[in-house]
Amino acid sequence: MLIALCSLNVEWQDVKRNKILVREAVQTSSSKGANLVVFPEMCLTGFGKESVEHVKDSDALSFFSLLAKEFQIALVFGWVRGENSSYFNSATIVDNNGVEKLTYDKIHLFRHDGEDEYITGGKEVPHTILDGIRVGLTICYDLRFSEIYRYLGEFVELIIAIASWPQSREEHFLTLLKARAIENQLFIVGLNRSGRDNKGLTYGGNAVVFTPCGKEVEKKNIGTHLDLFDIDINKVKEERENYKFLKDKRKELYHTWSY
Repeated sequence: MLIALCSLNVEWQDVKRNKILVREAVQTSSSKGANLVVFPEMCLTGFGKESVEHVKDSDALSFFSLLAKEFQIALVFGWVRGENSSYFNSATIVDNNGVEKLTYDKIHLFRHDGEDEYITGGKEVPHTILDGIRVGLTICYDLRFSEIYRYLGEFVELIIAIASWPQSREEHFLTLLKARAIENQLFIVGLNRSGRDNKGLTYGGNAVVFTPCGKEVEKKNIGTHLDLFDIDINKVKEERENYKFLKDKRKELYHTWSY
């Protein structure tokens, strides 16, 4: 699978401008033969409480679905989703026909910045199959909680983590991504936005893919904040067969423990 990662410099609360940038990235990725393009957390608005103000008039899902269908390419994107009177920090996969395959609502809310005051935490950890590859999604702060990755690791070969992760802590971002790949013997895609937000926070624009043994996949730059990665999903099976430590998990004990 050829995966394009767009570490978008998200224009703060400027949905119209961000849609233009997204479209340009999709068009470029498609021309380079990519099968999938990934965009960061809350990629049309930027991460913050103000993002919920766009939910009422949001056409994010239809926008990305139509874009996927037009360019015949699968997309992953982060957005704020409204349901009844609640708002969710969500990540969605649409396939190359624009069909919604999976929507994940962020479980671990970033209390340090007050995310829990305006976002409702998710409760489900869905996964799907995209082009024959078993895939799961996580969002930003989830990376600090290995439990969700251990769970997904039972079902998937590839986990995509989209983020708005401040550059001041980017070493944590990269270290945790690598650890999650190694401990679950699967591919981890990590994508962080770039640029600055309204609070003056700078984001590193990290775009990385780690193999099941923790090696970084070589990338090819194909545009502004846009990198292309070629992954061989067969390496998951190879790594798990060569070093079978996952079979030594003691799940019959783990569920008996309590915090």
